[in-house]
Amino acid sequence: MSFVDTRSTNIQGHTVTGNILFSGQFLPNGQYSLKNYSGIIELKFSPGDSFDLSATSLKGKVNNDAKLIRPRRSDRSMPREGEALFGTYNTAGRASVKLASFDGTINIVKR
Repeated sequence: MSFVDTRSTNIQGHTVTGNILFSGQFLPNGQYSLKNYSGIIELKFSPGDSFDLSATSLKGKVNNDAKLIRPRRSDRSMPREGEALFGTYNTAGRASVKLASFDGTINIVKR
């Protein structure tokens, strides 16, 4: 499943065993949710993008190239296993990005 050059304030991508690619624009107040059971979720961002990020993979890995501002205090529960990443890229409140996988890899990479 691919979202390339997409301009939308609401993207939801869900697969069981497929890969998901998002390389679109993050619009103000947009909601972007990508989930899979296994496979790769790849989120590509540009230097001018702005989003709040939540990325979790219970049995897989989260690879991140974004310089995130971590929340000072987080009420989010962390998974007992796997990896999780929370933070803001550039200005807070622009877009909300939620990435979740059970047994896959999440890649957050520069465009």
